[in-house]
Parts: sequence; C-alpha cells; structure tokens
Amino acid sequence: MRKTSLFALLAVVPVSSASAQWTLLQSGTQASLRGLSVVDSNVVWASGSNGTVVHSTDGGRTWRVDTVPTGGAAAIDVRSIDARSGTVAHVAATAGRIWRTLDGGRTWTQRYQAADTSTFFDALAFWDDKHGVALGDPIGGRFVLVRTDDGGDTWHEAPMNQRPVAKDGEAAFAASGSSLIASGTADLWLGSGGLAARLHHSADMGRTWRAWDAPHPTGT
Repeated sequence: MRKTSLFALLAVVPVSSASAQWTLLQSGTQASLRGLSVVDSNVVWASGSNGTVVHSTDGGRTWRVDTVPTGGAAAIDVRSIDARSGTVAHVAATAGRIWRTLDGGRTWTQRYQAADTSTFFDALAFWDDKHGVALGDPIGGRFVLVRTDDGGDTWHEAPMNQRPVAKDGEAAFAASGSSLIASGTADLWLGSGGLAARLHHSADMGRTWRAWDAPHPTGT
C-alpha cells in the first residue's frame, strides 16, 4: 500500500524483568526503516529508504549498515525483508525487484525483476530456507504473488487464477512485512486494508484462497 507511512524504531524488551522496559538503540543510520525481520533473539534485520539494510547478530547491541547497490535500489525504499540467518536475507521493493545477500549484507544480487514495473512489493514470507513468496499490490483485480522454490535463486509469477482476488481499493500494507505470514509447511496469511480490510488464507502455499471481511477501519 503505497500511502502507508510507518517510522520504525528498533528496540529490545528485556523479558527477565517483572516490568519490561524499552531500550532505545542506535542503528547507525538516518534512513527511515520500514521492513523488519527477526530471526531469533540475537539476529534481526531491518530495511528502509535509500536502499538501506541494517542487521544485528548480538541482540541489538551493535549494528551493521549496508546499502543494496544494484538495480537502482539505492534510490528507493526497501520496504520488505525476510532474513533466514545472520548471513542470508532477501529484500523486495518497488518496480518489482527482489535482491538477496549470502554474506551478511556485504554484497547483494538482484534475483528478480517483474515484467510489469508498476509492481509494488509489500512483503516477503518464507516457510523454510527454500520456499518463499513475495506479495504485491493488486494488478488487474488480483494481488501479485511470485514464488521461489530454490532459496531465492529464481522467482516465478503465480498464475492469475492462483492469486487472491482484490476488491476495489483493497491493498496490502508496505511496512514491517507483517501483511504476509507463512506458517507451518503450507499456510499463508494475507492481511489487507484501504477501501476493504480483509484476511485472506491459503492452506496450499498460495494456490487456492479464502477471504473474510475484517473489523478494521476502511477508507482513504
């Protein structure tokens, strides 16, 4: 959803205390961070404006700041990120682009470019290290879905009849990546908003879908 605006502050919550406190962390960048992917209690990645990607492998005590340098990423918001470890992460952005790093953000390779450059990716979600999906705002009345079955080496568009049908003015939220969640071995959940707020669910890795209206505010 292009109009969504979220300013993200990274923080940790010590769970050992009876009254947990937020700790303000210095990420080392002035970029607006929108994408967030937490691997475990030590490894967390975030992405944002100007192709910026930051990550920590020590629970947020120190951060590495990198820039995706290829495919024009340095000039756009990288709003969605899915990290698999402290070294492997996938990011997606506007104009239908997906990149991957295998060395902790030091280098990036562009793994996908949509034929339709109006594609606007909102989120990435992986079931495991090999199988994942990228979600884009609707084109032609259906949400855009692209899949990988080889750890992001290659991506392919889902057939039109396997994409969730969108109502007029319905879109996904392009912040934090939480509009798309992969769980178990095949479940996929999609949350939408805009002129229609709904919950979409697939139990077969995005091949068939059901949708329910959600009790969230709708409108511009």
